[in-house]
Amino acid sequence: AKFQNSIINFCKYITISQILHEDIERKQPAIEIQKIKKEHLLVIWSEVIDTILREENSYIINYEYGKTKEVIYDYDEIETRLCNRINRIRLIDTENFNYFNYQFELYHQDVSLFNDIRRNIKQEQISTDEKVKLQQYLRNTKMDDVRQFLGSLDYVFTYFRHATGRPTTSTLKKSVKILIHNTSDLHSYILNEQYPFANIPLKYVINLYELIEELVFDEVMRNYVKQELITDVCVNEEEKENIIGQFVGSTYMLDNISQQLKDPRVWLSVLKRLIIRVITANIDLNVSMQIYIERTDLWNEDLIQYLDLIKINDNILVRHTYVILEGIEAKLKQSNNLNTDNKTNNESINIRDWCQTKTEDINRLTTLTAPEVTTIGNNKKKKLRVD
Repeated sequence: AKFQNSIINFCKYITISQILHEDIERKQPAIEIQKIKKEHLLVIWSEVIDTILREENSYIINYEYGKTKEVIYDYDEIETRLCNRINRIRLIDTENFNYFNYQFELYHQDVSLFNDIRRNIKQEQISTDEKVKLQQYLRNTKMDDVRQFLGSLDYVFTYFRHATGRPTTSTLKKSVKILIHNTSDLHSYILNEQYPFANIPLKYVINLYELIEELVFDEVMRNYVKQELITDVCVNEEEKENIIGQFVGSTYMLDNISQQLKDPRVWLSVLKRLIIRVITANIDLNVSMQIYIERTDLWNEDLIQYLDLIKINDNILVRHTYVILEGIEAKLKQSNNLNTDNKTNNESINIRDWCQTKTEDINRLTTLTAPEVTTIGNNKKKKLRVD
């Protein structure tokens, strides 16, 4: 990356030397090293040079010199053409590196970071109301801050895994101050009590991590899922639907599965953790998903006791994870839309019934209180008598 940056800066200098280097960087910000794609790389094969020479007027045929077909190359033109190509490439940010996912799950689950913390500090789930508040706060925060916060928690967790005897009511900030001597590199969310995270009790730290982790997946990681998980995963649409159906049938739609595991959102969370913690590493994608799904460190504390009930077919592999994730999301969205339509229809029926009842009541009252018309004498004058 540094070598590529040097080439780009050199080309910018010789082609746009009249523009200050700071202005160039401001107009074209550097790309994060973790967001590099193929189009961001400087790749100049022999075919590229050949194209410049043959098709971009970088040479002429000298018909005067000895009446031959000698080729005269215009090196200035070649240099200009190359620089123009290189100038379209963005610089790579080699100074900053965002640490927001760790690979402890690649080890055996008995030495997993999460399980070590659970053994030393009993963990519980954050209340639903509090979870909603934290999610709302994080969604209104810059994603760079969220990722850095997650990276700081990774670092803090390496200390918590050996923290025995810590009271579960102790807060995140207090424990960090006691266990970690140098906290200058930690994100302010951990140490600043103005934010809602510093005073979170230790018994909620893993659930907090999972909450942030899922948000990072939805907002950032989803756009950078490995191509092997997206393209050519299934031969055709029929196989894709079959894989999704098998997974759903052997998980939350299973008759004898516990009630806690019947919620598809639980499985969405686990699949996201699987992608972030495990699949982002260089592992074999053609192994059974069951190997990873049965790991206790991917699940919440209250669900671990039910893992023995989960038996996923061997033909469902790790590379099917993202396809299954999207399939469950689509089913959940369809179900929510159906429930919304039914609710709207029921409300319309209720309103119609209410209006009809009110109309009948009004008609009945009108009949009871209507004035009676009588005729007196021959003048046929009408008098109103109200009973």
